Amino acid sequence: MIEKVKLIASELGLIPSSEGGATLSCRMSEDAFRTLFGKVPVRLAKSPVSKSDSGRPPGYGAMDLPVHEKLRDFVECVSVIPPAIRM
Repeated sequence: MIEKVKLIASELGLIPSSEGGATLSCRMSEDAFRTLFGKVPVRLAKSPVSKSDSGRPPGYGAMDLPVHEKLRDFVECVSVIPPAIRM
């Protein structure tokens, strides 16, 4: 089933980047994101090393997104995951 979801995701402009037994991670361009979700992704700048942590790489802010109708039979949720803070 994950192969079918990867195929549909690819058709929607998502680029599968990793997968688990029941999960799929994807990347996509900002233009494809705006087209598919009708929202602008929130850019996060790189965070420098501080006294409390080792910083964070640049990326995008957390966001829950609607599941496209072509994926609804297979996917429970779609989210943007922000970059991890290095400890």
